[in-house]
Amino acid sequence: MTRLLTVAIFAAISLPSSLLNGQDPIKVPEKIQAEMAYLVGEWDYTAIENGKTFEGHYTARWAPGKQGLWMTFVSKIHNDFGVSAWDPETGEMVENWYGPTEGRLELRYRIDSATKWSGSSKNVRPDGTVSSGKMGVQKMDSNNFRFVKATEGQDLDITMHRKVIKADSNLAGLDAFVGDWVSESDNGKRRTWSFSWDATHTFLNNQMIQYDSNGEVVWTLSALVGWDQENERLVNWGRGGKGQSMDFYWTKLADGTWQSQGASGDRTWNFSFKDGLFHSTMTNEDQTSTMVFSRK
Repeated sequence: MTRLLTVAIFAAISLPSSLLNGQDPIKVPEKIQAEMAYLVGEWDYTAIENGKTFEGHYTARWAPGKQGLWMTFVSKIHNDFGVSAWDPETGEMVENWYGPTEGRLELRYRIDSATKWSGSSKNVRPDGTVSSGKMGVQKMDSNNFRFVKATEGQDLDITMHRKVIKADSNLAGLDAFVGDWVSESDNGKRRTWSFSWDATHTFLNNQMIQYDSNGEVVWTLSALVGWDQENERLVNWGRGGKGQSMDFYWTKLADGTWQSQGASGDRTWNFSFKDGLFHSTMTNEDQTSTMVFSRK
């Protein structure tokens, strides 16, 4: 318990002062955010640490708001997790790693070019030993990079290979939906719709939430879009907040827009994207209505 409290206190005092005092958080520059995006995904690696070779798995994913990354570095030797952020004072990308073998590791690096990052490292091991040195990243191409770190008592050379998942052609075009969307009406009501791929890029997870003018949840729909091999069609399999089945059949039209129809067939939605906005037009026997979603 003491260790958990210590970690919690450290995490709190490590937060940027802008978050603690209520000020708007500092935004990561677009160029740096693009560099962070290079790391997002799953990677297999081969590492040489002090002459010993081992293999493992590295992951990086966006934290909410895309202002930083959450990362893991796992092998038979290591089981570490890290957070990547932007230091506006020094103009550096900063990674803080924690684990039972490494202790605490801080990496600071600048963007030298489109293919090279370089900087410094500081390691505080579990026994309190402190070491510092240099590190660098060399991008070989979009799916391979090399990480090299040299500190007192440790030389580490890692070759990363991105795990590329071959996209199902039946799901082509669904990337346009990925993200968090919101539609707000004049009477104060609000609807959010969030889309994200599962780890295998096989299903497009999505959740819709309707709020009333007081901000209270009216209803929810949790679903996933995937290919129904038996019936040869795209289905958005869903469940309402009370567990009721709510399935929709999706079709990509010739003009690039999408059409969704409820299982009962009494309602049809057309989805289109224009000027960064997501338009959802619903029609039935009685009416036609359109909701416009913008990215959150």
